[in-house]
Amino acid sequence: MVESIKELRKICYKGSSRRRPLYNELFTMKFTIYITKFLLSTPVRANHVTMLMILLVLIGSGMMAFGPIWVMFIGITLIHFTNFLDSVDGEISRYYKEGDLTGIFLEELYHTLLIPLMFFSFGYGIYTQTGNGLPVVFGFLSAVFGSPIVLTSIKTAVVKEAMDKFESKEDFMAKKHLLSKKKIDVKSGDTELGKKLYHLYE
Repeated sequence: MVESIKELRKICYKGSSRRRPLYNELFTMKFTIYITKFLLSTPVRANHVTMLMILLVLIGSGMMAFGPIWVMFIGITLIHFTNFLDSVDGEISRYYKEGDLTGIFLEELYHTLLIPLMFFSFGYGIYTQTGNGLPVVFGFLSAVFGSPIVLTSIKTAVVKEAMDKFESKEDFMAKKHLLSKKKIDVKSGDTELGKKLYHLYE
């Protein structure tokens, strides 16, 4: 028997320190908990929802790129719906206390694919409808300089900089327990390189 909506809200959100967009707080999460309640009565787990999100992004992007106007609208709607599912997979994950490497990978893959595919597909779709090549250029630039690609590169650079501070593999193994005690926020200035790169990107 699945808990009541009130109880599910406590299980899925109480004690969570994750900062969510205001849109999710005020609108999305008001509805997703009902989808979560339904899915909890099925064998569906968080990773299944994330895989569906990735599939919908791919289908929606294809519809935007190659379909007529009404098909493009459906594609945009499908991609927007993945924002709801993104909350659902988090709620299911917290309910079952899941958090394996596969789930983290799928979540990162979804967020990495979403913005580049959405912008480029939309630009290409407008080009196929109008013959104007400018939207393709803007779509390409938006995809390349979108946050998933640039911010991932920034985080990788910060991690490499941090790793270079260890004198050897043995030095890293001896001090790695210190890394797990603090969550590094590369944006707020915990690292000088992260602070500079984020400032440049913004």
